[in-house]
Amino acid sequence: QRTFVYLMYSARKDYVPVSFCYSFKEFDGKPTNTAIQHDAQEFLNILFERLETIFQDSPYKYITQSIFGGKLCSQVICSGCGYISSTYEDYYTLSLEIKNQHTLEESLGKFIVGSLSLIHISGAHETSLH
Repeated sequence: QRTFVYLMYSARKDYVPVSFCYSFKEFDGKPTNTAIQHDAQEFLNILFERLETIFQDSPYKYITQSIFGGKLCSQVICSGCGYISSTYEDYYTLSLEIKNQHTLEESLGKFIVGSLSLIHISGAHETSLH
């Protein structure tokens, strides 16, 4: 809360989070070392893991997933019969390509298209997939 209040009522656009880093512990239980640079995705993973641990035995067990999470669907399509195999996995963050992309929608569009590889499954494998 201190961070947000400072940014709200200060003329500054940045905040030096030394006190937050001291109180926010790493995986090993030690305070965050401000001399080591971490990326946002790594910080979010630590934060969400902590929140899930705190809420695991409460009515808020799925709060982080319901607010910040999503489901990623990967599909394999058989070029012979058109069978589609779908695999789903939970995620909190996506790695999007931003170079030469002008909007978030363009980056997401490129992510969704991904790489299209059609496969042909023949013989016993074809019947076992159906």
